[in-house]
Amino acid sequence: MTRRCRLGLAACALAVVSAPACGAGGTHHPAARVESAGSHPAASSASTSTTGAHRVEKSRAPRVLDHGENAVAVARSLLGYRRWLERHPDPALVDRTYAWGSNVARDLTARITTLRRTGRRVVEVDAAPLDFAIVSHLADVVAFHVTEHLAHRELIDAGGTVLRRVGPETEYYDVLIERDRSDSPWRVLNAARTPSSFRLW
Repeated sequence: MTRRCRLGLAACALAVVSAPACGAGGTHHPAARVESAGSHPAASSASTSTTGAHRVEKSRAPRVLDHGENAVAVARSLLGYRRWLERHPDPALVDRTYAWGSNVARDLTARITTLRRTGRRVVEVDAAPLDFAIVSHLADVVAFHVTEHLAHRELIDAGGTVLRRVGPETEYYDVLIERDRSDSPWRVLNAARTPSSFRLW
């Protein structure tokens, strides 16, 4: 089955599940781009060094869980890698967890490229782990509604100055993960922030 077919099936499932909550006619979620979704990062070895006016943070990339049938654990790992990537920007690594050629991968690549070019990074801390509600579960595509309990999110420049800070707040996201077949790696196919007033259940 092609990616377009799988996405179409997942979209149909989302519409069916959300209809009772949305009332007659249904309500489509907005296609807003995720600003920064992720779970608590996997354990890593981190250190900080200073060269001149530039503060450089070093950390090993977290292990990515992208195989298997535990969809929640897979999604948590894939989204957690995004958090690490925004903190250690390298656009060449986006395809490690995001579906190649997808809109969300292109958007994230542009964001990570800008962070790397400007010497900035995004540091995000949650007050609690992400909550995952499975909306649709097909063999090779799973749709979630994700609740993030954000403690704070900071945009930090190369010198360590916090340029912008948001939080604490609660944020909601619709997330789709997909794989080509049962032995293929899972990837994030779509991730969109939803308004707090819109719920899929």
